[in-house]
Formats: sequence, C-alpha cells, structure tokens
Amino acid sequence: MTRRRPAPLIAVTGFRDSGKTTAIEGLIQDLSRRGYRVGTFKHCHHGYDLDHPGKDSWRHREAGAAGTVLVSRSGFALLGGPPPDQNPEALAAWLFPDADLILAEGFHWLSLPRVEIAEVDGSSRPAHSDGEVLTRLPFHFGPREIAKLCDLFERKYLRRPGDVSRQGRCVEAAG
Repeated sequence: MTRRRPAPLIAVTGFRDSGKTTAIEGLIQDLSRRGYRVGTFKHCHHGYDLDHPGKDSWRHREAGAAGTVLVSRSGFALLGGPPPDQNPEALAAWLFPDADLILAEGFHWLSLPRVEIAEVDGSSRPAHSDGEVLTRLPFHFGPREIAKLCDLFERKYLRRPGDVSRQGRCVEAAG
C-alpha cells in the first residue's frame, strides 16, 4: 500500500480587494494545465449560511447528525460543526487527500508559507505569523507573474510523477 505525504498548504494574503481571489484563480488554472490537483480554503471572516431553518439538511443537523453532505449534479457541500481538527494542515489532509497543493485565501495569522499581494503603494498586509514569505505580487500583477509563481511552486513543493529530480510531495511506501 502507498501513502502520500500531505499536500503543501500555502496562504495568499492581502488586504480586501487586493486581488487574492484573482491570484488564486490564475494559480489554479495554470497549475491545473500543468497536471496538478489544487484544493482551496477561503477564510470567511463574516461567516456563511448554506443551511436554513426548516430545510431537510437543517433538520438532519438539528436531530444530531455529526455532519450532512448536500449532493446534486452540480456539486456537493459538507455541512457540520467545527472540523475534527482545527490545525490547517490536518484539515487540508482530511478534506483534500488527493490534492497536490492547497491554496488558502486569507489566513494571514497562520504560520504558513505565503504569497503576499501588495497594495497600490507597494505596502502589504502585516502578517501576524512567522510563515515564510515566498514572494510579494505587485498590485497590478498579470499572467507572467502567475506563471513565475507556479514555476516557484513546482521547484519548491511539487513533483511530477516519475520526476525524481524535484523535491516536495511524493508517494511513499506505507509502513
């Protein structure tokens, strides 16, 4: 049996409307074209509401279900209480066991390697952690900067199947 190492988890940080989502979209598209599977986390500081009182899924949870999965042709949503482990790496491994890389939008307070997106004046959101700053994207970044960042991720974190020259995630024999 083989076991994969957990996927690297990288935060993309910046102030509101700085381009975090645009950067993540570009990274997902470029990395997916290169054959990688990318998962994402999005910090919702205002919360979210996918479930509504009286609906079937709400009733399941009110009755005591540990979690509820909504399934349709267009996708699925997992509804539940707090995750089994608040550690972001453990949560990523639980939610994305087959991903090659996980991008986390926001989460500037966690000690994760991160990409900072600069403001128009060149400043960036102060991080409240000791996570490594991989790079700082300019406020007006484009496809060239995204491609360079994907190259950096490949060199530092990713390895294509059969490419033993790259460091990063790989398949190991379970012991």
